[in-house]
This record gives sequence, C-alpha cells and structure tokens, in this order.
Amino acid sequence: MMILAQVNFGLNVAGLIGIIYLLLAIVYFILMLVWLVPRGTRLAGSALPGFLTSEKKTLGRANFKMI
Repeated sequence: MMILAQVNFGLNVAGLIGIIYLLLAIVYFILMLVWLVPRGTRLAGSALPGFLTSEKKTLGRANFKMI
C-alpha cells in the first residue's frame, strides 16, 4: 500500500531544510522580541513624539491621531 501511494518516510533533504528554516525563524522571532521589547518600553520623553511622528509619515495621506 505504501508503495502504491509513494509515501517516503526516509531522509528528505528538502524537508530537512524546511524544518531547519522553520526552527531558525522561530529562534529569530524570539531573539527579536527579546531585543526590541526593552527598547520600545524605554521610549519616553522627547523620543516618543519623534517615534510617533515618524510612524505617521509612513502612513501616507491618512490622518491618524497617534496620541
């Protein structure tokens, strides 16, 4: 039955690369969260309005009030 369905449970290089890619993506996501979250919580004082106005410029012509 397995031969007719052509199911291969052996070592598949493409599948192995895909699994490694997914694992590295998860590790990268966690590292970016650990690195960026402390920086985001320290935005205060004069840095916070500058950050918000720079974000507002990327929105184009939409008039969003950030604060």
